[in-house]
Amino acid sequence: MKMTARDIKGFPGGEPFVLFHRPGDELAELWLQKDNALHTDPQFKTDGFYVHPLVRDRLPVAVMPRERVHIIRFPLAQWEMPVAGAVPSPLDGTAAKAHRTRVQSALDAIASGTLQKVVVAGYRDYPVEGWDAVATFMRLALTYPQSFVYLWHHPAHTRLLAASPEVLVRIDGHFGLTYSLAGTKTTSRPWTDKERNEQKIVTDYIIRRLLSRGWALSQDGPQDHRQGHLTHLRTDIRFILDHPAEALPKVLRTLHPTPAVVGLPKDEALQWIAANEDFDRRYYTGFFGLKDGEQAAFYVHLRSLEVVDGRVRLFAGGGIVAGSRPDDEWREVQQKTDILAAHLVYGYD
Repeated sequence: MKMTARDIKGFPGGEPFVLFHRPGDELAELWLQKDNALHTDPQFKTDGFYVHPLVRDRLPVAVMPRERVHIIRFPLAQWEMPVAGAVPSPLDGTAAKAHRTRVQSALDAIASGTLQKVVVAGYRDYPVEGWDAVATFMRLALTYPQSFVYLWHHPAHTRLLAASPEVLVRIDGHFGLTYSLAGTKTTSRPWTDKERNEQKIVTDYIIRRLLSRGWALSQDGPQDHRQGHLTHLRTDIRFILDHPAEALPKVLRTLHPTPAVVGLPKDEALQWIAANEDFDRRYYTGFFGLKDGEQAAFYVHLRSLEVVDGRVRLFAGGGIVAGSRPDDEWREVQQKTDILAAHLVYGYD
């Protein structure tokens, strides 16, 4: 007998919970927090599930401590794909003209030498009434089994959902792994020079940052990384840590945020984003994941949504470098948003 979203929703009461599926795992996990407190830990000393905003001083680094949860595991093979009615029309969002103007402004900043790259993002809002978060999670987990998919619900904090293919970092004792992931296409066409350059910018930056810490490393790539309808360029970067128990906060500060989510130079790109985007990214382009002793796996918060001001807000963005074209960048953001919106479940019964 197949398990439905109704069955999963029967477990949480009013307590905070996180429901997640790790890439390639046969099981999904539901963590039910034993108290209603909002636990935070910006130093990552707690074992548990974390959500980290783009800018740490504006929102909490929230954690669901492993020692404070009940854990229930579900085999994905027993899940039934949720089917629902049509997705309602968007309530609001970034306008095409405004996005193209923003991209051109970014190109002007690049041409002037102020920036080398900047990520320009947009949003789209849908009604929260009738939206089924658990059914949407199930659709994403079943559709993208090689992504890390999670649903975070905390009544004193927020509701977040993401399906991300992008590893920020994995730590296993002394050994670390991170990816440089940039460039996006939806067809089998060759990669353009602009896309290869965008990927090289990200790779070079990550390598410089890791070497500045004195960590020995190796790289492999770039190669194609397919995720659903999209293909990216990916380079694998491995490194060695001397003191893994103390290294995780330093690793995260070294890598976050990457040029793939904000741009270069990092501080100037963050300033440009704050001055030019017409919404607050909040946890979008932050990161999330698990820490367990000397093991950790954190993912970049992409392909995501958050319930903001009583609306389901979808986020998407694209990297702007010399040679980017405003019309192409608008289409890319729309394609990414459309893919996530197609999995929203309304009218589930």
